[in-house]
Amino acid sequence: MKIGIDVGGVLANKQHEGKLMPFAAEVLGELATAHKLYIVSQCGKARAEHTKGWLADQGVPIPLPDQFYVGFKEQNKNGLLKRLAIDVFIDDRAKHIRPALELRIYCLHFSESPVAVKKRHYAWVKDWLDVREFFRRTK
Repeated sequence: MKIGIDVGGVLANKQHEGKLMPFAAEVLGELATAHKLYIVSQCGKARAEHTKGWLADQGVPIPLPDQFYVGFKEQNKNGLLKRLAIDVFIDDRAKHIRPALELRIYCLHFSESPVAVKKRHYAWVKDWLDVREFFRRTK
């Protein structure tokens, strides 16, 4: 499976600084053994190298260069998600989730509180342990 993962609000705080979200590195390490991981963030080109270094410092398995999309040119993430044929997308913002759902990409909405979205290809996750459980159930 191809999994697209946002950085700010999913792996890190909004500024891509500080500590990694609890259990993120561990769960990503597990997922990387069976799935192809893509880092997908619109934080801006200037932040791309900082983000890559920060993720490596946090112990996150950094995907190959063709799986690391930070500061890409598309106006929104959907064009990139479609081009990469992403199967599951993890993001914290509804503005990215809703259009991805229209592409029939299964979305995990990373949020501390449940969001009322009644869609077929959607699940709410509050932390990386929920992400782990989702992928264990979908094997």
